[in-house]
Amino acid sequence: NIVKFVHRKALKDIKFKGYLIPSGWKVLPVFSAVHLDPSYHASALQFHPWRWESQDQTCKKFTPFGGGSRCCPGSELAKMEVAFFLHHLVLNFRWSTEDGDQPIAYPYVEFQRGLVLNLDHYCST
Repeated sequence: NIVKFVHRKALKDIKFKGYLIPSGWKVLPVFSAVHLDPSYHASALQFHPWRWESQDQTCKKFTPFGGGSRCCPGSELAKMEVAFFLHHLVLNFRWSTEDGDQPIAYPYVEFQRGLVLNLDHYCST
């Protein structure tokens, strides 16, 4: 998920997986857990962007911009900006991560020192 944390408040007492969440308590859902659930995505920790091309609807359980009435109003602009950025990054640069840099995948993907990229400008002649 683009937003790592979204705070919510329980409006009434609710039981969830055997736990009681009292009314008024702050709840911090970890949306990225959906993206790591092996019942939705086989090999969820592996980089495999083509999984989203599947016609199988279980692969569509991806919520980077929330949903419903609280859906991010800038989601389409954000997707377009990312597409332009990636297009130019892939077309004009050769890029790699630092040797030995491995992602930490829980509760969300991050790198211990941040994502450090080595970029080499690619000049076509």
